[in-house]
Amino acid sequence: MILKDIHLYPDLVEFDKEVTSRVRFETRCVCNFLEREALRKTKFQADFRRLCVIGKSRPEKSVAINTAGAACVDVEFDPAQHRFLASDAARHEFYIGLLESALRVSAGRLELPTSEITEGLSRFRAGGYVNEWTHKKKKLPAAGIVATLNCRLAMSEFALDLIVERDKSTVFSDTILETKPDELIFSHKFKDVVLDDRGLVVTSGTSEPLVVIPPARIS
Repeated sequence: MILKDIHLYPDLVEFDKEVTSRVRFETRCVCNFLEREALRKTKFQADFRRLCVIGKSRPEKSVAINTAGAACVDVEFDPAQHRFLASDAARHEFYIGLLESALRVSAGRLELPTSEITEGLSRFRAGGYVNEWTHKKKKLPAAGIVATLNCRLAMSEFALDLIVERDKSTVFSDTILETKPDELIFSHKFKDVVLDDRGLVVTSGTSEPLVVIPPARIS
């Protein structure tokens, strides 16, 4: 198997839903960054496809791989400490600390691409905790345009921007999708950019397009 996913969240049984839900959403920013910038490039072969870092008040020192192909590593999580983190930067550092703790706990117990994950965390920190990427950039010669789908994943939300250029000048730029920061919510909502008789279409993972931009708005 190839390790593809990293998830960080408090124990779903020990802690209340308000805490677990908030942390699960907020940590997708750094975990998604690591998946794209470290795991996808490394293609690390392992006995599991997902790494789950689970916060507990009394963490186990053992590491378990469950039947769903997830390696579960416990780390110490203090909800009181988390509650008083006022800034985004402080919360990012808190989550980075939990991931670094998981790497230490895993040492000698679980094979991980530790150096790649550590380097990814350093790049995330050095870049100001920003997670942005281009999903698609496509030339559409029939209309004489270039359409780009840019993604922004923060702790509070995910946003998808559509930029349309003609002769290197921007003729359209707008945020066409905003959701909670979770790939299960947003990843199927956009796929490609195509032209048809309606105009510029951003397709989705379903039969319905995400958005249709009439020709007049991109002329």
